Amino acid sequence: MMYSNCNLPLSLIKNYSTVKAFNSNSHSASCSTLVVNPVCLILTQYATKCKLKLGDTLIYCIYVINNTKNSVTNIKLKDTLPKEVKLIRTFVEDGYYNYNNNSILYKIRNIKPHSFCKITIVLRPTTLGKKINSIEVICKKSKCTLNNPCEICSIVKLNTNEDL
Repeated sequence: MMYSNCNLPLSLIKNYSTVKAFNSNSHSASCSTLVVNPVCLILTQYATKCKLKLGDTLIYCIYVINNTKNSVTNIKLKDTLPKEVKLIRTFVEDGYYNYNNNSILYKIRNIKPHSFCKITIVLRPTTLGKKINSIEVICKKSKCTLNNPCEICSIVKLNTNEDL
């Protein structure tokens, strides 16, 4: 299995303080505070096999995890499929999808607190080489921090039978 990396969002806050010494001279000092924003919506993706041969099916499993005490609603995701693959089928829990031009747009209606939504994508590669699938959240209706606001990628390498 190949898992994607997650980046925890951080922000740096600069604070200034005035310090009075015993001799009544005041000095200004700066200090920095590192604030770790809690991750609310976590995307994780893996491929069931990292090496396949031409003709095998390639299955990606994507989990959208709600790490909050509240439901998250109307989440929209865009999945950009690898080049030179044929979509066999896809499934999204509590949602629907539209497929167009090697992209799948998913809309998840609701993810309950501390639970997840699973998306499954089944593909058939038509050529050899690396297949990189990426997915990103394009819209959400809750104030939420993502574990990786850009893309979550998973790479699979297709080999000839001799390479396996």
